[in-house]
Amino acid sequence: MLQLTDQEKQEVIRYLEANKSLPEKYRF
Repeated sequence: MLQLTDQEKQEVIRYLEANKSLPEKYRF
């Protein structure tokens, strides 16, 4: 699993809450 910074985690959460597909760099 990727090591994400807090800022990156917040970005991922925003994508998930918006039901958007994640950018490639966040694919697990």
